[in-house]
Amino acid sequence: MLNPIFYYILKKYLRFVLTTKMEIPGTIGSKQVVATLSPSFSLNCKNKVLMSNVWLGCFQRVSSQLKQCDIVWIGDNEVLVQTIDTKYIDTIKQWKQIPIHNIGLDPGPWTLWKRTAKKQQWTAEQWIELLNPTVDCSDSDSSWNPDGEEEYDSAEYDSDGSE
Repeated sequence: MLNPIFYYILKKYLRFVLTTKMEIPGTIGSKQVVATLSPSFSLNCKNKVLMSNVWLGCFQRVSSQLKQCDIVWIGDNEVLVQTIDTKYIDTIKQWKQIPIHNIGLDPGPWTLWKRTAKKQQWTAEQWIELLNPTVDCSDSDSSWNPDGEEEYDSAEYDSDGSE
């Protein structure tokens, strides 16, 4: 049996979590949009819903020197790039309904990826694999030297460089 105080606190917490609605204003091109994050998702431009089924989000162009970055919303055959203020990054990361990725400073080739995804009917798992590729370390080239010269052990040489 649950403690009545614990049950009361849990009930209040769940009500807060399930009813909290976060709005992320931004732009897609020159159009003002708002992403609404609650238990569900919607991306709206004025009174029109642009996207309501989102699989994952992906940050790009994130830097401490920039005031804005992009969040790319990926859903069923849809990829929309929303430019937002960087102050909303933590808010989006706290929304645990979908996986959130960061691909760094350079924007991804979203048009190419979207075309390929539509053609091959990608699932959310395939998008995740693209954004977080697994690396096979079994075939490591750790001994490869890019200069093409053999490495030497400094103990083989004395202080004046002679052997």
